[in-house]
Amino acid sequence: MDAKALALAGLGTTGTIGGGAYWYASNSNKQSHLISDLLKKEKTRFALRKNSGSSFDSKWKAAWARYRKAHEVSTGKYQDRDTWGIPNWNEKEGQEEVFNEFKDMCESKYQLSIESPDDVEYRNVRKWCTASRTIKELIEGEKQRSILPETGEDAGWNTAWNSYKEHHKEANRNTYKSTNEWGITGWNANSLGNDATTDFKSKCKEKYSTDIDFEKELSDPLINQVVNWCTKPIKP
Repeated sequence: MDAKALALAGLGTTGTIGGGAYWYASNSNKQSHLISDLLKKEKTRFALRKNSGSSFDSKWKAAWARYRKAHEVSTGKYQDRDTWGIPNWNEKEGQEEVFNEFKDMCESKYQLSIESPDDVEYRNVRKWCTASRTIKELIEGEKQRSILPETGEDAGWNTAWNSYKEHHKEANRNTYKSTNEWGITGWNANSLGNDATTDFKSKCKEKYSTDIDFEKELSDPLINQVVNWCTKPIKP
């Protein structure tokens, strides 16, 4: 069987995202694939590139921090030899700012061929050379639901707002909780109305623009909150 993508279970009527976070290859008839090609199939992460602009500096810094952390034996002390044999490791291990030798190593790893994402080389690249996609990018990539626009779509927004309100109903189902998950302003008064508030719409934009939690990936609870409260189904 040819290697293929293991698709997410989808964003169906339950308003959830499930399934595998990344590309999966069958064990039979294995084929070789470039790591760079497999990373393009990732649902929650993307490959950092050396020539990316300064807006990616913080993401590179976080990737380098994960690499250093993986080689830390005690606070501020690191293994004498690192996994990838980065040039001048002993001189660089303590610095927080990422440097070109590390970026060069990531670029070289992208060009390696492997048979499966279970390969240790792929797992390491995935940990140390990638950054999280935004929640919006994940949802748009699935092509089953769309983010509600900032203006218009009043009916869709009101449906989303009522889903948000429903989530905050008290056990007796007749009243709403005094506090709300996203801290919507004027909650106690606005929860009595059926029209989505401006602050609720702004909160949606803030949340769907957030990066997916790097460790939790598809288990990040914010993903399903955004799906349930800030999206609408895409009609066939």
